[in-house]
Amino acid sequence: MALRKYYALHDKAQDTVAESKQVWFDTSFSIFAVQSFDPPRHPSGMKVFLEHSMQSYGPLPSELRPRRMCSCVNS
Repeated sequence: MALRKYYALHDKAQDTVAESKQVWFDTSFSIFAVQSFDPPRHPSGMKVFLEHSMQSYGPLPSELRPRRMCSCVNS
């Protein structure tokens, strides 16, 4: 169950990255940042990463949030 949710989130993140590449041009720094990013591999690390991100950056403004429905299946 947790693994299924992880892969659903992973796929959604991949889609978001692909969409963002269509909107913004890559810079040398952004390419370096993406290539050197080492995401957390365990739930506790993911939680800490998410909390830090929310504290540092806050929620996305409504105009930047996706307008589509989540295709994730809650089973």
